[in-house]
Amino acid sequence: HCYCSLTNSDGSLCCPDNTGEDTNAEDDQGHGTHVAGIASGDFPPYSGVAKKSNILPIKVCNENGACAVSDIIMAIDRCTANASRYNISVISISLGGGGPYNNYCAGDVLEPAIISAANQNISVVVSAGNNGFTNGISTPACIEAATPVGAVNGLSMVYNRGDILNLVAPGMSITSPYVGGSTASLSGTSMATPHVSGTIAILQQFYKKLFNQYLTPQQIETTLNNTGQVIDDLSSSGKYYSRIDVLAAIMSLDSISPVLTFSSPTPDNNTLQSQNSVLLNITSSEILQLTTLEWNGVNTSSNLTTYIIENLTHGNYTYRIFGKDLANNSNFTETRTLRVNLPPAITFNRPTNQSVHPGDFQLDIYIQDPDLVSEAEYLLFSSNFSQQYRTNILSSSFTFRDDINSLDSGSYTLTISAVDTIGFQTSKSISFMVDSAAPGVNMASPVNNSVHSDLLSVQILISDRNISNISYNVQNTSGIIK
Repeated sequence: HCYCSLTNSDGSLCCPDNTGEDTNAEDDQGHGTHVAGIASGDFPPYSGVAKKSNILPIKVCNENGACAVSDIIMAIDRCTANASRYNISVISISLGGGGPYNNYCAGDVLEPAIISAANQNISVVVSAGNNGFTNGISTPACIEAATPVGAVNGLSMVYNRGDILNLVAPGMSITSPYVGGSTASLSGTSMATPHVSGTIAILQQFYKKLFNQYLTPQQIETTLNNTGQVIDDLSSSGKYYSRIDVLAAIMSLDSISPVLTFSSPTPDNNTLQSQNSVLLNITSSEILQLTTLEWNGVNTSSNLTTYIIENLTHGNYTYRIFGKDLANNSNFTETRTLRVNLPPAITFNRPTNQSVHPGDFQLDIYIQDPDLVSEAEYLLFSSNFSQQYRTNILSSSFTFRDDINSLDSGSYTLTISAVDTIGFQTSKSISFMVDSAAPGVNMASPVNNSVHSDLLSVQILISDRNISNISYNVQNTSGIIK
């Protein structure tokens, strides 16, 4: 909308349609576009404080930046009248003059309009002015119901400040969209003001989401003042100021504990499992800065929402996970119980994997389970042989001992299966070799009953798939020579 009763340089009225009121608020000066971009713009790589928040632009100044007080009053009143319709939570006014005012300027012509807006829970944020006063600010920022904003360059105060000013924001070389589709870097309390306005929009949205209600302008100003970074200006104006800190302000308003919930693949409560590891996962209604797993009374802290517990043994385990959000509110999940029942453990004493045995040997397999072994069997087989044996048991440990006889040479596979009384089953297999034939020995040289000189060449051919040791001796009637 446009309320602009002044004229431009060419004598035309300053609303876009050359009247004093128009439904078009197109900017012909640049200042309004710049401050709107700081509050809510989305002009990559530049973003406003409350990026993409809705704005209701109202033009009140001519092309030279001059504004009539009556037009400003009508603009404020229009926002107040449409507060519910457009969900207006803040009016941002980057203009002013006069001063210095080091006390509230009661009776200012704009005061009734600003009070009316504040009574509708609308923060009226006004720039403190750029005169360089250290003993006061401009009007209408000096009105008590308004929220005046000063500017800082880093940690140093610039422009107007004084006793009735508390909040400051960045105001030097601020880059923001400008008329004509470009950007500009401008300085002043006009640039600091929309930083605070955008922050207030964020705080109101956050508080409404948490508590389904809005903050009052005084509550917001107090929150920003208490959570901002202290700016020391004692040497100039004799006081401290608070540079707004958006995150700190949000965190100070957050008194709601996060909701923590176990999620897949976390086992359900009272799950019985046979694996020796478990993965626990939680979801949270908020971002967490810290989580703590309480596992059987022992705590482990991290910033994770997933925990993997390994090397579990038989037994019952209780667990829950605590979480702390960015505002230091904490909560915890329900407590769950997990029962671990590992399947029977199988130990191969004889044969072992890749071992070599004669055709006759004794099987020796050890099986144990704290919940009692109820049944076990073995299956011994090769390409042309198969032998199986099953037995019922009711013991925490059991040893398979069975005589294996007359196996032919070759490769064999032995599989052991066992079931405990809970019903968990396990199987384990190994491979081994059987060598049931003696090595073949062929005396190539010397041949039997041959005659030789004192130099003897010995050549013996030995054949076997599993030769482990070879020895020979030469002897005469006097005894062993070699």
